[in-house]
Amino acid sequence: MNIMYYTIAGAIAFVAILVALIVTAKKLKTAKTDSTDKAAQLARYAVIIDAEDEAARIVTQAKTEAATTISVSETDAKFITDLANAVLEDARTAAEKLSNETQQTVALHLAKKVEIEEQIQTLRASYASKKITYDELDSALSIYKEDMDFAEMGFYAPHFDFDTSELFQISIRSNRQQQKDLLRNKTTFGAIYCTTEWTVSGSKAEGNKMTTRGINMTARAFNGECDAAIANVTFKNINTMESRIYKAFEVLNKLNEVNKIHINHAFLDLKLTELRLTYEYRAKKQEEKEEQREIRVQMAEERKAQAEIDRAIREAEEEERRAQKALDKARKEMNEKLAKMTAAQAEKYQEKIDSLQEALTEAELKGLKALSMAQQTKRGHVYVISNIGSFGENVFKIGMTRRLDPQDRVDELGSASVPFLFDIHAMIHSEDAPAMEYALHQHFAENRTNLINRRKEFFNVSLEDIKAAVFDVAGDDVDFIETATAQHYHETVAMRKQKADALAMPIEVEKKQSRFAEAI
Repeated sequence: MNIMYYTIAGAIAFVAILVALIVTAKKLKTAKTDSTDKAAQLARYAVIIDAEDEAARIVTQAKTEAATTISVSETDAKFITDLANAVLEDARTAAEKLSNETQQTVALHLAKKVEIEEQIQTLRASYASKKITYDELDSALSIYKEDMDFAEMGFYAPHFDFDTSELFQISIRSNRQQQKDLLRNKTTFGAIYCTTEWTVSGSKAEGNKMTTRGINMTARAFNGECDAAIANVTFKNINTMESRIYKAFEVLNKLNEVNKIHINHAFLDLKLTELRLTYEYRAKKQEEKEEQREIRVQMAEERKAQAEIDRAIREAEEEERRAQKALDKARKEMNEKLAKMTAAQAEKYQEKIDSLQEALTEAELKGLKALSMAQQTKRGHVYVISNIGSFGENVFKIGMTRRLDPQDRVDELGSASVPFLFDIHAMIHSEDAPAMEYALHQHFAENRTNLINRRKEFFNVSLEDIKAAVFDVAGDDVDFIETATAQHYHETVAMRKQKADALAMPIEVEKKQSRFAEAI
């Protein structure tokens, strides 16, 4: 804004000087013209001797006036010129000052930009370095994740007396924690240790580096063999996989005899225990799937039984309808022909009517019996279901249904009202389903999710407590499925994780191979 102001001021001063010079030039030209005219006039009267002096005087006066006019014009022009130069100089000084300030401001911002870019580069480098460390730790910790694939399962007679697969998972986590503790221990009681303090070229520090590298390589090799055996164990190769771990233990110890590096027997025992636990965990998962399949079969059998009762009711009603129709027809015929009948014919018709009456009575009794079986309103199923994706862990619904197919009721509950399907943990057939349901609701009255609306049948309680209460009410021959499949929920979580990982792709850096012992 200031630069523009001074520029305009300079232009105005320049125009003023130019106008002054033009005016001065015109005055000079006019004075010169007047002098010339006067000289011409005098020349016309040159013959007059007395006029010469007058002419000289006039010329001298004109010259004096012209000189005076020129001097005044030059003075004015010089003043205007000096004034314009002063204005231009002030404008130039102000412009230079503004230019210097602008340059300083630009330089300051450039310096800040460079500083910010350096900070960004530093942050990127720091992020890349930390991301490498994170990836190494995540890669090492992924060994201990419990998200097992349901497809890799086999049948196996358990070595451990655990009722549920969850207990196997707990034991596996505990086993792996013990392995971590041993790997952190750098003494002779640790997972892998060296009995000699080596030196390299007289340097103990270099000797320690060599020992550490040897221990790390041994840890990677042994853990790699054990992880491969554990990942691929089935009921066909359990003994082979145990032998494979033993063999790796012996070979690595033998190869490290020169370096005095040894794998501890305690670490070997933990690896063998992890192998067996993992194997039996998969077997337990398969067994739980079989239990759920058996419950479905039991429910199908109950549907067949109920269908037979319904069919018996329909057949009894049809038989009763036919018997009533035949009886009515016989009575009508007898009434129409009674006057023309002989005593023998009347007796014969009466016997026919009596026979039809007995058939009708029998059909009615059969129908009443079937209807009585169907009208036992207390007979039904008490179910225990959960929905981890909708309500979380340890939230169960305990309810009852009299439907011929109780699965229809469960499917109805898992329709559009909740985002995921329910998992069935128990489906209990009872001759007095309302009483069983009431007893269970009373037992867990203080564990209701909603203490205000008691018609809501959700409870915050463990499945073990529900199982114990059901065994007290219905006996211990009820089949329970311990683990909720929650297939849609777990698949949804996996898909969201994949999308999050895709959106959070790290800056491409050279990947480093993580070392097992250091990473954990």
